[in-house]
Order: sequence, then structure tokens, then C-alpha cells
Amino acid sequence: MALLLRTFCRAVLAFSAGVLCSLARLSPIIAEANFANSLVGQELQLSGIIATDPKELEKETSLTLEQVSLRGKTLGGQLYVKISGRGHHLQRSDQITVRGKALSGFGNYYLYLWHPTVVSVNKPDPPDLALQFRQFLSRKLSAAITSEDAASLAMGFLLGEKVTMSDELTANLRQAGLAHVVVASGFALSVLVNFAKKYGLRVSRGVAFFASIWLIAAFVSLTGFSASLLRAGIAALVALLAWFVGRRFHPVRLLIYVAALSVCISPHKFFSLAWQLSFASYAGILLLEPLLAKYLYGDAVPSNLSTIVLVSISAQLACLPLSLYYFGSFAVLGLAANLLVTPVIPLVMLLAFLVGLGLKIPFAVFVLQKILTAQLWVIREIGELPWATYQIAPGQAVCLWLYVPILILLVALKVRTKHAFRPSYSLDKSPDYGKIFSC
Repeated sequence: MALLLRTFCRAVLAFSAGVLCSLARLSPIIAEANFANSLVGQELQLSGIIATDPKELEKETSLTLEQVSLRGKTLGGQLYVKISGRGHHLQRSDQITVRGKALSGFGNYYLYLWHPTVVSVNKPDPPDLALQFRQFLSRKLSAAITSEDAASLAMGFLLGEKVTMSDELTANLRQAGLAHVVVASGFALSVLVNFAKKYGLRVSRGVAFFASIWLIAAFVSLTGFSASLLRAGIAALVALLAWFVGRRFHPVRLLIYVAALSVCISPHKFFSLAWQLSFASYAGILLLEPLLAKYLYGDAVPSNLSTIVLVSISAQLACLPLSLYYFGSFAVLGLAANLLVTPVIPLVMLLAFLVGLGLKIPFAVFVLQKILTAQLWVIREIGELPWATYQIAPGQAVCLWLYVPILILLVALKVRTKHAFRPSYSLDKSPDYGKIFSC
């Protein structure tokens, strides 16, 4: 009915329909959360599927479980578990049963089990073929590249795998403001989709569209469905569909669609820090980057280096309040590190994939190893600087008020530049149309 009526009636009906749909979607989730809260403090035996790669720390292993069941009853949501010791040989998609005292959950986790007893571990049947293929790539890369840190960094760029990374390398990436480049999210996805569009268009628009969708599905299968990848995948699909039919959304409307669809699919992700940071960076790139480009360059097209700078500034500025609130830290040299490391990541991804397949391409391993060595040097030199990160006490709500001056900046730039986010015609023939943004 909303599609057939006038604007005001359409808005009222659409809003009412949205409220009804959200209540219907949230009702069972609230019931599941209440049931999980009633279990806090009890000794439980729970079974679930390992959703993401287990993270092995010095003396314990962290797991995220989904499809959690208790005596045949599904709890819903996710369960966070820390198991004593390392070397349990646990993998994504394994079904594990643990017994321990349930603690109150946090974020998007309903419950938390600390050092429970592992009752049983069952491997998936049929096996996770995507995981096996990823492990095959990892083994081939480790055999071809002599440095363990270089091989793990290549797998981080290619598929967001951080399990094999050393604690020192992980800390340096975080200090240098480069943790996002080794997370399975929009950056790697954008490289794949733009690659498919570039070469698929040589055949037809349809080939580019369906090849991009196939690559999105393959990438998600290899990496797992994380919160940031959920946002990135939906944004890529919506942008691809708009590009294919020759239409363009206003960025604000696109943000609303992406947020609504991702929360409808998995409401628990809304409380995930990864989803919040991913969505904030995406909003910064969609809204702030074009305004800055218009203000600085007018109608001229910025160079590739300038675009990288503007995208990095926009994404980091949009994530700054959340980073300060949750972590109490901000990478002072994050922009410089991004400029030195990210431009060659697409080449590293291509070479790492070819080397991981075991193809004998002349100089591929040599070039890949030299680039990774240079990137590791930049990461370590910047990450080990004592002033590379600005630190404050985390959890200060005043940090979130920084979004007020950011919003004022957006409005001021919009008024000053009079930038039109959406063209007046529906079929956009500009070369940047349908671009899949990188964060």
C-alpha cells in the first residue's frame, strides 16, 4: 500500500510496517536472551558449532559458538568460551560440547564460559571444503615463503586469517592503525569485486555482475560470516544491484538499507564492535570522502594517491569516537601507515593466491617476499614507536560526543560545496558509478 499512496501516507505506512516487522523479529530473540540470563550461575553442558577460527593465546583458547543447544533446546545467539591450554586442534565448523559454570554474557554473546571441561569434539560431516582449501593455501604459502610473519601477513591480506600471526605482529598492526587490513571485511571484498567488474565488463555487464556475486559467495565461504563481512557483503550486493540496473542510491538511504538488512539477518551483530566500526567507516567513506574531494578538488578527479588519503582520513575520523570509547587509543600515524602499506595490497593478494595454488610463475615468490618484507618493516617501525598511539582511559561516554563536530563538519561541507550525492538522472554513465567502497 505504501508504494501506491502519496508521500506522507507512504512514510507513515512504511514506518508502521517497519515497527511491526522489527517487533516480530525481536520477540523470539528477547525470549532467548531472557532464557539465557536465567541460566547464569548454573553448571551447564552446552553444545555448539565453532563459528570462527579459534584464537590461541598463551595459556588458553578462545572460541565463539553458534547454534548453541542445551538438552535439545536451542539457546540462540552466540556463546563465548575460553578453554584452558593450547593445541586442542579445534577448527571452524567443529561441533564441541563443553561443561562448566555459565557466566553473564557481554556484547552480542548471551553467555560466557570460562575454562569449562571439553566433553567431546566432532568434526563436520561432510567436511568444510572451504576451510580445507584455505588451509591448503596457507600450507603452500608457508612452504614458499621463508619468513613466518610474511606468510601469515599474506594470508591476513588474502583471507583475513589471523590465527597464525604472532602476538608481536598483531600488536604492531594495532599500534600502527592497520588492524583493519587483516580482517575479512570490505577491503579484500572490494578488491575482488572491482577486479571482477573490470575484466567482466570486457565480455558483458551480466558477466561482471554474476562473476562479482560468485566471488562474494566464495570469499564468505573461505573466511566465515563475521559481523564486518556481513555489513560488507550486503553493501556490495546492494551497490552491485544498483550498478547493474543503472540506478544510484543516496548514501544516507544506502546506509539505512545496509543497516536494516544486516540487522534483520542477524540482530545480534548490532551489538558487535566489529559491526559498529565497519559501519562507521563505511558511513565515513560514503558521506565524508566525496565532500572532502569536492571541497579540495572541485570538479576535478583526484589522483589515486589523493583518493587513498581521503578515504583513510574519512574512515579513521568516522571510527575515532568509537575507538576512543572502547579502546581508549587512537593510531596517530595510522594515515601514514595506510599510505605506505595499502596501495600494494591488491598485488599481494593476487601473488599470494597464485603462490598458494602452487603455480610455478617466474619471480612471483621473489616479488611477493620482497613486498611483504618491506611491509613488515613499515609495520614494525611504526608500531614500535612509543608515541604511535594516543592513549586515554577507555569507557568515557564523552568520546561519543565527538560525533557532534563530525556531523557539523558534514553539514558545513555539504552547504559549502553543494555536492549532489545522487545525480538527477537515473542511468549514471560516469566511470566511478557502482564503485564498491573498500571499508
